[in-house]
Amino acid sequence: MARSRVTFAAGSAEKVLKISESDIFDLKAGAGIRANRNFNSAVADRKEREELGLVWRSLAEASQFLALAHELDPEVGGFIMPKVADGKSAVGRLDDLINTPVTDYLFHREIKATAEGIAAAGAIVDEELRLAEEKKSVWTEKRDAAGKDLKQAREKLQQLRARIFEDAVNGQGSSTAPSYEQATANEHPPQYIETEP
Repeated sequence: MARSRVTFAAGSAEKVLKISESDIFDLKAGAGIRANRNFNSAVADRKEREELGLVWRSLAEASQFLALAHELDPEVGGFIMPKVADGKSAVGRLDDLINTPVTDYLFHREIKATAEGIAAAGAIVDEELRLAEEKKSVWTEKRDAAGKDLKQAREKLQQLRARIFEDAVNGQGSSTAPSYEQATANEHPPQYIETEP
């Protein structure tokens, strides 16, 4: 689950980078006239911040999944939450206030740093996942070996029970004891019909 959340965060960061690039290059000098009438820089800024909110939530969920895994296995580590460009930094506030290609570019650099942090967190999650898969394969091998041992022990126990049963029947004075299989062929006791005296 942590891997899927980090992957989602990386995808959202990639979207934000594309929106940010469009925001930078779609404005003419002075930010007064839009080069593309269908593109609004304020809308781009809002979309950037919405997607960055998704990035932060996804990374927080991934961190929580690793914390849960740590509760189950103390060897599982976590990752340091990367700084997500949320628009509350000086550059982000300046981009909201002035909204020029320069401020868009500076905020784009913060978004790029966020994407790099996500990549580092993804590498940590991948390593934890690889270690977990190794542990799983070791425990699967141990479980399979224990299952084989258990099956053999059950077979030996069944043979011992059969021998004890046959010895007990032979010890009661009966000349020939039925085999264990014959004696257990009908596991249900016969139904007795009561007769009146």
